[in-house]
Amino acid sequence: MDHLRRQAERRVGTVLRERWTIDALIGVGAMAAVYKATHRNGNEVAIKLLHAEASKDEGIRKRFQREGYVANRVKHRGAVTVFDDDVTPGGSAFLVMELLHGENVEARRERLGGFVPLPEVLAIADQVLDVLAAAHEQGIVHRDIKPENLFLTSDGVVKVLDFGIARLQSSQPGTNLTMVGAMLGTPGFLSPEQARGMTSEIDHQTDVWAVGATLFTLLCGEHVQQARTADESMLLAATTPARSLASVLPDLDSSVVALVDKALAWNKHDRFLDAKGMQAELRRVAARVLGGAGRGANLDLELSGALSSPIVASEPEGPTRVMRLPDEPVGESDPRAAAPFSEEPPTRPHPAAGTEKPPLGGLTPPALLVIAGATALVLIALGVSTCAAVVVSARARGRAAPSAAPVPSPAASR
Repeated sequence: MDHLRRQAERRVGTVLRERWTIDALIGVGAMAAVYKATHRNGNEVAIKLLHAEASKDEGIRKRFQREGYVANRVKHRGAVTVFDDDVTPGGSAFLVMELLHGENVEARRERLGGFVPLPEVLAIADQVLDVLAAAHEQGIVHRDIKPENLFLTSDGVVKVLDFGIARLQSSQPGTNLTMVGAMLGTPGFLSPEQARGMTSEIDHQTDVWAVGATLFTLLCGEHVQQARTADESMLLAATTPARSLASVLPDLDSSVVALVDKALAWNKHDRFLDAKGMQAELRRVAARVLGGAGRGANLDLELSGALSSPIVASEPEGPTRVMRLPDEPVGESDPRAAAPFSEEPPTRPHPAAGTEKPPLGGLTPPALLVIAGATALVLIALGVSTCAAVVVSARARGRAAPSAAPVPSPAASR
């Protein structure tokens, strides 16, 4: 990734197509880099630029360019607007998108200690389901819903990112660019039908399952499957029903557990039929669990006061600042397809500063260093003494050898 970062940073300060001045690097991924840019008319935008190597793959390039067309078809404030697409003189495709100010939901989860408070999770999920309902009405299945693909803007709007691998369900020829049998999605958030490669069964309920997996992770800080690698996660997703949220959070309200468990049902007939159905049930649960904060027609983050802490903006400060991007569309040639799967995220908040327990019986790190140094000096001294004793002994034996009586050979004795 270092060479991709250096390559991306070299573009800062340049002008694309005599219109877009690249101001700063926002982030870099395996497939593309995202920049903050300014149009010659003064408008600020985000530019998502596919790496030159990836642009050579026609399948990746088509999915990348299609992201703009699909996102704009959703026609919802929760879908990122794409203003334009073009190709650099060097052949790299890029998208001109609205510039977001706010915080990635996965980054927020990590910042809050590994999990997100229930009121905030329900509020985020309500907006995500609203975006998905609009997408499903257009025949669009996202297929990669996860915390990293959700962005919480500074004004409390949840944006659903990365429609690049979305599937268009249409009878018109040429509208489905997905490779037959290709596994597109993220281990840990793959539905059973995705993990088994059953593309004909991937539909709106696939997104419902991913929303359930997202709620699971945001609430308890663990993935649905307890896996150590990407392959093991996919195997469990393909062969084992999801564990109940109650197995991790036994004291959680039973209606919340039922909501998540139904979304994660192994049999599609047992899941919510669509995003609208899950959203309706989520609002009933919120009204019951949150009381007055959940009685409105929707769960707007600002109106409900659901945010547990202020949104920390993740905007670029200069050309050398690189932040983590949501996963890009994965093709068969993408080297990340075989990347190790990260271990389970932390399930408990990190201790507050100054409350960590010192290791080894209360010894502080400086004290441990002093003890370690003293121990090393003692070991060295013992080693030197041992070596000196061996040398003295060897010399003594050497001086005594000439006066010793010779041992007769077997032949002489005969």
